Amino acid sequence: LGDVYKRQEKGRCAMMKRKVSVIVLSMLMTLLCSCDGFIANHSIPEHSPGMPDKTTTNRFSDYDKFPLPYETALKVSSDGEQLILSKQQAFEDYDALWEMLEDNYPYFETIKNELGLDWREVRDTYRTELISVCRGSSILQDNYINVINNCLNQFESIGHLYVIQPFLYQRMVDSFRSVVESSGENQNPDSKEGVDMLSRILSIIESQKVKTFYDYYKNLIPSHTPASTEGSTQLYPQEQSLYEEVRQTIIEATVGEDIPYIKITGFLWSSPECTPIAIKMIQDFFEANSEADDIIIDIQGNGGGNDVVWMDGIISHISCEPLIQYGMIGVKDGKFNRFMWDAEQPFPSEFQEIDSETWNKTFPDLNMEDFGHLKFYSYENTCTQHEDNICFQGQLWMLIDSSNYSASDAFASFCKATGFARLVGETTGGNGRGGQPYTFALPNSGLLVYFDPYFSLNPDGSCNAIAGTRPDIETKAGMTALETCLEAIGRDKD
Repeated sequence: LGDVYKRQEKGRCAMMKRKVSVIVLSMLMTLLCSCDGFIANHSIPEHSPGMPDKTTTNRFSDYDKFPLPYETALKVSSDGEQLILSKQQAFEDYDALWEMLEDNYPYFETIKNELGLDWREVRDTYRTELISVCRGSSILQDNYINVINNCLNQFESIGHLYVIQPFLYQRMVDSFRSVVESSGENQNPDSKEGVDMLSRILSIIESQKVKTFYDYYKNLIPSHTPASTEGSTQLYPQEQSLYEEVRQTIIEATVGEDIPYIKITGFLWSSPECTPIAIKMIQDFFEANSEADDIIIDIQGNGGGNDVVWMDGIISHISCEPLIQYGMIGVKDGKFNRFMWDAEQPFPSEFQEIDSETWNKTFPDLNMEDFGHLKFYSYENTCTQHEDNICFQGQLWMLIDSSNYSASDAFASFCKATGFARLVGETTGGNGRGGQPYTFALPNSGLLVYFDPYFSLNPDGSCNAIAGTRPDIETKAGMTALETCLEAIGRDKD
């Protein structure tokens, strides 16, 4: 495993949305625990230093240390198991949630137009729900989390919108911290922008308020060990344990008339150290089958993770020339987005704001004024080859389905846009053509909310986060995607 890390440095995918090795949390997780404990003899002050006075109409974004959470402490329940918010604190957080989303999250209008879900109705419904779970002037942490979580669940994770849960929180901290600390001083401008962005996220998620909230939050959810690694630390050295975990998610076989087949069930594992192991494993598969006429890549059931896996493990390692994916994104220029960009527009070194003439040429059937709440920019995703690239000359096929989300949808979208592979199966779940999602903390509690600031459009003008990526060949009735693919391969050979 010693040379795994070196192999990654020989090629470069200069992708707008994934400049550095960062995770994209790919699945909306349901809250696993809901306790309805009784609050005994706890009085929580309605106002404390470091929090805007309740008689003012201050917005969270007006706070002088925005977007850091307020410097206030929360009370602890009588059993010591969870935190308590005052009613005022809970409602200030709820208002801050909607302030942040209305100013920075770009999908509300499209969700309303295409799915009929009005975000204002959701906001009002769950404000009433928040009132109902208050006990006098207080609210328990678990009830507070449930309301926020259930509220955001109404949007079905469109644009990566959901609450960050404890095990994902720790994974984010570890991964982002690893990237920032290993970045070094000699970075190219693209990498520096990405690392600086992660540093800004870390300044929020490593704040004391957030750490304290998640220290208690994790105790509200039953702990579990992934089945793929349970007990392995006693059986294997650490590197071997990680290898075994990755091996269970990457399955190699031959199908049909000895056609090489690789199934990758996910792009995210228990540790960031698994990523280079996975990349090496995938690269070895393609090297062993470099002379094949056809190779099938199966990502059905893959819910996403880290784009670097498919970028470095497949694209940069086997493509014969640089591949470019052109795209267009829309953004809101809210204060939090501008904080993340450290500029007035997203990553000014890469993006070009588009005018109405360019829009009309690209999407003649779409009225730009219908998206007047957004500013649109064009970008290019360029993926170049590794120095030891094998230049695969055969035909690649990729099996996809509706569970492909985030990084796995990004892979499918890239393949379709560049012709790198032919897609077979079902339309994906989408959310892959946007950008690295951002994370903000609610000011009183420190609860983290994840969202994609980039509104992404497919080449046909549909919203990628809702419409997904369509296959080149749809699964035939009564057949599996693999059977449909093998039939298509057979036709090509006739």
